[in-house]
Amino acid sequence: MWPRHLLILAAPALLAMTAAGPLAAARPDLVLLVTVDQLRGDMLWKFRHRFGPAGFRYLTDKGTVYTSAYYQHLVTTTAAGHATLVTGGNTPQHGIASNEWFDSVKGVPVYNTGDPRHPVIGDSAAGGEGRSPANLTSSTFGDELVGASNGKSRVFSVSIKDRGAIIPAGRRGQAWWYSKTSGTFVTSTWYVAEYPPWVQSWNAEAHADRDRNQTWELLHDPASYRFRTRDDRAYEVSAGMLGNTFPHSLAREQGEAFYSTLRYTPMGDELTLSFLKALVQAEKPGQSRHTDVLAVSFSVTDYIGHAFGPNSLEAEDNLLRLDRTLEELFRFIDGEVGLE
Repeated sequence: MWPRHLLILAAPALLAMTAAGPLAAARPDLVLLVTVDQLRGDMLWKFRHRFGPAGFRYLTDKGTVYTSAYYQHLVTTTAAGHATLVTGGNTPQHGIASNEWFDSVKGVPVYNTGDPRHPVIGDSAAGGEGRSPANLTSSTFGDELVGASNGKSRVFSVSIKDRGAIIPAGRRGQAWWYSKTSGTFVTSTWYVAEYPPWVQSWNAEAHADRDRNQTWELLHDPASYRFRTRDDRAYEVSAGMLGNTFPHSLAREQGEAFYSTLRYTPMGDELTLSFLKALVQAEKPGQSRHTDVLAVSFSVTDYIGHAFGPNSLEAEDNLLRLDRTLEELFRFIDGEVGLE
């Protein structure tokens, strides 16, 4: 039986898992949208025997799984892909052509969530351009929930990437994303005029700095890995000073370079979950009479895929670690809202 009051939508690149059947008609207290950036659909089955029962397998064992689901557009970059997931449309409907495109009318390049009218609060990571969902030309399912409830439903979205947070939040939600220059989570004036106390407190605790001397090592015995012989290939591009082979040490990174390189390790998704926990405890989504939306986009899979390749030892170990992160997420939501 699918949980009655929590609808979980997990949306990897080529695989969507949603609730179905009679219970899907019951109004949930919370819709949890989990997106894994650059997760190929076949990976869930290749590594199924390596996953625990409460992470990826919680979804595949208890949910409805679409094994032949495809985008109807070619450019499945982060921005365009997320826009399709939350609007149900393609570029002609939602307006997001790619991560960047050229505006032939104005004669200027466009960043998908760039907006100079809404600067990022207290952070220079956006290069002074600002961020907002202004380029999104279609409403999201979260926007429609807010409208249908006369503003009583709420939408919150978190990701390491600005676009991974902003687009799922739609025009009526709140988006929070990681700053690669300060290691904090930030937002723009589109959403708030100043950071609420709970965000100020979380940022002041310098959670990212706790990983400064950490080393990313293999989670299991090297002999147990499918891609154990693919730890150093000619086309791999080291992120910062991580190097191309295990173990990958963050201790060599100094200053802002550390915050940027952190995105290329599993610690990045763990940091995202840490911020999401603080959000849930402060804002309490799913604990009112109206359906709320909580979206989280885990981006490390994408960063690692670009640097080391999707069939690398790094990508495999990250996926096994992400499985544990998902288990922690579901356990946390169960405690705060209730999976039932």
